[in-house]
Amino acid sequence: MLALQNAKVERVPDQVVIEPTLAGDANMDGQVSFADTLILGQNNGSNSADWAHADFNYSGTVDFNDTLIQTQNSNNNNGNTGCVTVYAAMPFVGHPNQ
Repeated sequence: MLALQNAKVERVPDQVVIEPTLAGDANMDGQVSFADTLILGQNNGSNSADWAHADFNYSGTVDFNDTLIQTQNSNNNNGNTGCVTVYAAMPFVGHPNQ
């Protein structure tokens, strides 16, 4: 298996970045913390939100359901801080299980 944990890859404009995160982690820093709660509070009631603005269920509205999602993971981290970042423009190097 190809292991690239903690790989440092420069972010380049126009690339797609895929990073695992916990539901409720609005700022995607690898943990659900007070900073994420502030983001949820600042956007509560918004009907044009996305993940970064605390719409964790992608309903288009930040509401009580998003608060429940965040509360379930509050003070947790996903163990993926410093995880591999996958860039869409990177060449495919072979089967991931090899």
